[in-house]
Amino acid sequence: SELKNINAQLKKINEAKTNSKILLTSSNKEHRKLIIEVNKNIEEKQNSEAIYKRLDLGIRQSIANISHDLKTPIALIKTYSQSVKDDIYPYGDKDSSMDIIIENADRLDHKVKLFLYLNRLDYLQSENKEIKPFEISALLKDYIDIDNEIENKTRKLTVREKTEEYIKTIKELHRH
Repeated sequence: SELKNINAQLKKINEAKTNSKILLTSSNKEHRKLIIEVNKNIEEKQNSEAIYKRLDLGIRQSIANISHDLKTPIALIKTYSQSVKDDIYPYGDKDSSMDIIIENADRLDHKVKLFLYLNRLDYLQSENKEIKPFEISALLKDYIDIDNEIENKTRKLTVREKTEEYIKTIKELHRH
């Protein structure tokens, strides 16, 4: 029967995970309507899967890049901190050397925030399989607001206080 043929084609498409569609061979008007609707659903599913794969690849590449980018500031902070602790100033004097440590801590902070946002997006994507467009400007505004808030809070703090404030803020971001 025609319905068995349609069902067999659909089963074959689902098992093989191909880009095929059901061939329109029915003489029955209602069956043709059904085939057209099923083919539309197949096409929407394929489009959604393609979008998901591109997003997933982009997120994975970004995470790999961020992880790699975190290593340099961490290594510099550790090395320069140990040098200052040993009364060796890689940039001539204590203040200049500490400025480099702070600059690298700021870069590291920025990269960690970006990583947390990507992680948050990945979590939201896993919670809601339906992919919907969203305003990236709102996400960027949140990021900029948080960054400005940290900058305002830490502008007059000592290095130790600033580091503690950054850690506290990062922990708060991670909880959300």
